[in-house]
Amino acid sequence: IMEKNLSHKKLSLDSINLTSLDCKVLSSLQNGIDIVSRPYENIAKQFNITEQDVINVVKKALLLGSIRKMGASLNHFLLGYSYNVMLVLNVTDNNVQSISDFICSFEEVSHCYLR
Repeated sequence: IMEKNLSHKKLSLDSINLTSLDCKVLSSLQNGIDIVSRPYENIAKQFNITEQDVINVVKKALLLGSIRKMGASLNHFLLGYSYNVMLVLNVTDNNVQSISDFICSFEEVSHCYLR
């Protein structure tokens, strides 16, 4: 279970705007990220900026709410799976960990998270 808590940031969102470069960087992220140890470094090279600059763009977009989260979008057919299933459960708080542990014990489960 992963959550991004940005409440410790004391920036005024009124003073933060996305630049043209920010928008280009974010647009490139929508096309996918290379599966390498430092994917932001590759994106940075496209725009002649640093890897940290790309990370800062993502952080800014998260703060502004321009993006809510980032995650993998898997093409199960390309991964060799013939079927794809999504399961939604209503679980009490005290059972979340044991049920998620059980579900994740199956190697066929690619991801399991709490909403």
